[in-house]
Amino acid sequence: MDITQAIFLTQAADVAAKVEKSGLAQAAEIGVIILTALGSLCLFLFGMKVMSDGLQKTAGEKLQKTLNWMTYNRFLAVLTGTLVTVLVQSSSATTVMIVSFANAGLLTLTQSIGVIMGANIGTTVTAWLVTLANVDTGININAIAIPVMAMALPLFFSKKDKFKNLGEVIIGFAIIFIGLEALKSALPNIKENEALQVWLANFFESMTNDAGHFKWAGIIATVLIGMILTAVFQSSSAITAIAITLVSQGFITFEPAAALVIGSNIGTTITAYLAALGTNTTAKRASMAHILFNVFGALWCLAAFRGITLLINNMLEGPTSGMDPKMTATIMVSAFHTLFNVTNTVLLVGFIKWFAKLVEKIIPVKEGEISGVYKLRYIKANLQDTPEINIKHAKVEIHKMGDIVETMFNQFKEVLNNPDKKLGDLIDTIKKEEEYTDDMQVEINSYLAECSKENLNAQSRENINAMIRIVNEFESIADCCFNLIILTQKKYEGKVDFDAEAYDDLEPYIETVNKFINFINQHLNEHLSKSEFIEAQSIENQIDEMRNNLRIKCRERLQYKNNIVGELLYLDMVKQIEKIGDYALNIAQALRKIK
Repeated sequence: MDITQAIFLTQAADVAAKVEKSGLAQAAEIGVIILTALGSLCLFLFGMKVMSDGLQKTAGEKLQKTLNWMTYNRFLAVLTGTLVTVLVQSSSATTVMIVSFANAGLLTLTQSIGVIMGANIGTTVTAWLVTLANVDTGININAIAIPVMAMALPLFFSKKDKFKNLGEVIIGFAIIFIGLEALKSALPNIKENEALQVWLANFFESMTNDAGHFKWAGIIATVLIGMILTAVFQSSSAITAIAITLVSQGFITFEPAAALVIGSNIGTTITAYLAALGTNTTAKRASMAHILFNVFGALWCLAAFRGITLLINNMLEGPTSGMDPKMTATIMVSAFHTLFNVTNTVLLVGFIKWFAKLVEKIIPVKEGEISGVYKLRYIKANLQDTPEINIKHAKVEIHKMGDIVETMFNQFKEVLNNPDKKLGDLIDTIKKEEEYTDDMQVEINSYLAECSKENLNAQSRENINAMIRIVNEFESIADCCFNLIILTQKKYEGKVDFDAEAYDDLEPYIETVNKFINFINQHLNEHLSKSEFIEAQSIENQIDEMRNNLRIKCRERLQYKNNIVGELLYLDMVKQIEKIGDYALNIAQALRKIK
C-alpha cells in the first residue's frame, strides 16, 4: 500500500466518522425534540387538571345543581353537557361521569345521550384557548403567565378554601398557556431547517392531488393517527392542541389538521367504553351512544370534507385577510372543530328518542342481569377527574339503601300483623336484602374512600365523612329489621302469644319508629336545619319514653308468670325496635353536618 492510498483511506475514514457522528447528532436532536414536545404536552394536560380541580372545588355544589336541570327535555340535557364540559375542561370526564350516573340509575338513556351531545360542544372551548395561545401577537406568553402564577400563589396557600381554590384555577390556567408555549417552542423552526423544509415539501407533494387538496389516502391515514393518539392519551383536547400547534408552526396545513380533529373525536370514545366495562345495561348503552354519535359525525364529516373545508376557507377569507397564512390556518382548525361538533349535535338532537331505541336494539337487556350481589365501581377519567360530581353518585346509592331499609321495616310490620302469612319465602327475601345492605355498606364506603383521595374542598370531605356514617347506620338498621323478622318467626313457629294489651301498646311504638325512618329518608343527603334536628330529637325522645313504658308494663305482666317466654321475646323485640330509633338519630346527626 503506497502513501497515496493510505492518505485516501484515512480521509475516507474521517468522512465516515463525521457522517456517523452527524447521523447520531441528528438522531439525538430529534429525540430531544420529541421528549420536549411530550413534556410540554404533559405540562398542558397538568394545567388542565389543576384548573379543572380548582373549578370543581369552587363550584362543586353548583355542578351538582346543574345536573338537576336534566329532565326529559333534550335541549336542557345538551345545554347541561355543554356547561359541565366547559367547566371541567374535558368531554371525556363528562362522558365518564354520564356513564357512571347511568349505571347508578340517576340518568335515563335519553338524558345521557343529550348530555353527551352537549359535551362535544363544550370541548370546543379548549380548542379556541389553544388557538389564542398560538396567535402571533408578538407577546411572550410566559412573560405574562409566570407573573400571573406568582400573583396567584398567595391565594393558593390561603387558609380560606374559596381563595385557595381560586388560586388553583388561576395557576392551572397559567400552566395551560405555559405548556402550549413550550410545545410551540419545542418544534424546530422550519425556516431555519432546510432538510425539514425539503422533507415536508416532498411529503405534501406526494399527498396532494392536482387540485391542491390533500389526497383521500392521506386524510384517512391522518384520521387513523388521530384516533390512535387520542386513545393513547385519552384526551381529544390534547390531540386538538397538537394539531393546532403544528399548523401554527407551519408543519402541516389546514386539511390534515382537520383530519386529526375528526380522528380525535372517534378516539375519545375509548375512555367511555373502558368506563362502561363491568357496568349495567344502561351504562353500556350510554357508552355505545357516545361511540355511535361520534362515529356518525366522523362519517358524514369525511363525506363532506371538501365542502366543509371550502366553506370555512370562504367564511374566514375576508376576516383573516392580511394575516399570516399560518395564523389563518390555525383559526380555521378551531372553526372546523366547532362547526363539526355543533352541526353533528344539531343533526341528531331531534332524533334522540330514535337514537336511544337503536342503542337499545344493539345492547338488549340480558336475562338474569340483576344479581343478588351489589357492586359499585368508582369510575374516573384518567386525565380529568370529577370528584365533586362523583359524590352525587354515592348519594344516589345511599338513597337506594334508605329505601331498602324502609321496605325491610315495613315487611316486619306486615309479618307481625299477619300471623297466618307463610314466612318461608319472606324470610329468604329479607335475608337477601340484609346481605345486600351488607354489600352496599362495603361497596359505598369503598367508593367514598376513593372519592376522599381526590382533590376536594373541606366541606366535601366533611360530607363524605357524614355519608360514611349514614351508610354504617343504615346497615345497622337493616340488621335490626332482620333480627325482628327472626324474632317474629320464633313467635309464630313456637306458637308464642303476646298479651292483647301488649299488642295494642306495640303498634304506636312501631309506627313512631316507622315515622322516624320515613323522616330520615325524606331529608337524606340534605343539610338538616336546627328546627328539623330538634324534630328528630323529639321523635327519638318519644321512642325512648314509649320503650320505658313498654318495659315497665312487661315487668308487671312477668310478675304473674303466666307467659314468661312470650314476655321475654316481647322485650327482645322492643329492644331491637328502640335500636332502630337510636341509629336513625345518628343519621340525623350526620345530616346536620352535610351542607
